[in-house]
Amino acid sequence: MGKRGPPKTPTIALQSRGSWLAKGRKDEPIAREDEPTMPADLDSVAAGKWNELSEDLRARRMLSVTYSDAMAMYCRTWSEYMQADEQVKVQGLTIIGAKGGVIQNPLVLIRKNARADLLRIGQQFGFTPSSKAGIVVDNKPKVNDGKGRFFKKTAS
Repeated sequence: MGKRGPPKTPTIALQSRGSWLAKGRKDEPIAREDEPTMPADLDSVAAGKWNELSEDLRARRMLSVTYSDAMAMYCRTWSEYMQADEQVKVQGLTIIGAKGGVIQNPLVLIRKNARADLLRIGQQFGFTPSSKAGIVVDNKPKVNDGKGRFFKKTAS
């Protein structure tokens, strides 16, 4: 089952409004510092998207080799979407079918499926405002100091 209720308002939007709710938002995602290497088999469109995403994810401290497969999948899908979109612009939304009738251009479906995949994968990276607000990561180091994990420390 998906997340319930309306999508969260992005923290950046709450901060710009001066909302007190932004102060309660902590633990933004911070990835390890090991950056992924761009796959050699990406075409020029996918490679351009890889470079763009790398810059964005680095700025948000979410760039990590851990995400390289998903990033490559996103970039390949972006290239597929762009190719289908360009062809639809040239050929149009409809074409003449084998029996002489007007039918929907099959590239429209390819473009639609790629767009849905981009949205689905992009939400995992926080590429939409509501999905970014829903990502929570605990960045605090875990300390195991014996009994301290069972008792709260009080100020003396």
